Amino acid sequence: MSKDDLKSQGLKGEEAGSEESGGLMKTGVKKSLWLHWDEAEALRVRAFEERRSEASIMREALRRLLGVED
Repeated sequence: MSKDDLKSQGLKGEEAGSEESGGLMKTGVKKSLWLHWDEAEALRVRAFEERRSEASIMREALRRLLGVED
């Protein structure tokens, strides 16, 4: 789905944001969620240990839970 398609659906700014990875643009949708303190701390520690972003760890876990293939 192109950025124009997202805008035509009423999404704009960060909601229709893009992420550059190796010169390729990937569109996405911004979502927010609340974590319990212990979940947030475990996520922070895992991200630090693996030298990854918290968002990438959360996306990986969510895709695994929902059965979404890469």
